[in-house]
Amino acid sequence: MRVIVYTGKGGTGKSTISCATAVKAAEQGRDVLVISSDPAHTLMELFEVGVGHRPTKVADHIWAVQVDPVREAREKYGVIQEYVASVFKAKGLDETLAYELASLPNMTSFIALLKVVDYAEEGGYDALILDTVPSGEALKNLYLPSLFGSITRKLLKLAGSLMGAAKLLEPIVGVPAPSREVIRADLSLLEKLERLKDILTDPSTSSLRLVANPDQFSINNMKRAYMSACLYGVNVDLAVVNKVLPRA
Repeated sequence: MRVIVYTGKGGTGKSTISCATAVKAAEQGRDVLVISSDPAHTLMELFEVGVGHRPTKVADHIWAVQVDPVREAREKYGVIQEYVASVFKAKGLDETLAYELASLPNMTSFIALLKVVDYAEEGGYDALILDTVPSGEALKNLYLPSLFGSITRKLLKLAGSLMGAAKLLEPIVGVPAPSREVIRADLSLLEKLERLKDILTDPSTSSLRLVANPDQFSINNMKRAYMSACLYGVNVDLAVVNKVLPRA
């Protein structure tokens, strides 16, 4: 399976280029899924078909899905957010602020990247084309498993086996102990990040493509994205400077 991630500042036309890539692949008989986290729901406008949070067939050999990062975070990682928020609230933070601080960083691009794992494991497509803005911060999340390593996994598993003692210590430390459900969710997220890193850092199957407008600000952003990709071992196989019109 081929995985192509398009990134660029808003207004560079990366959604259009993502869809054009999908159309070209479909013309060659390949089944393609376009994944977008664009809150403007650009896929619906480009394909003129309603696109929701489940894959929808929009043309021959082309499916599209609109990722709702808030929904995904709540359904799959809500238990982690609830626990982190409870820790902040135990320390006296306002409830609204506690939930805001407990939100996953770079949630939009982060959740969209994680969807690559879901659809890659499900199979059924020859290519996944991701139309998103994975910033350098989001790419850093790929290396959380490496930073934490097996020691963190062992500590999380140990914490799960010591739940009774942790509950007894709650009044002393002043924060709630994580439940087994929270620990399982943490371990699951680390494992999923590990699989995502394996997918996106495999140059034989995955690549990042940079899209920019012909202006200095956009080009500088492209350079930063390229440096981040190189730093985290993500293959960049194409840079597109869009909206360059021929002279009349």
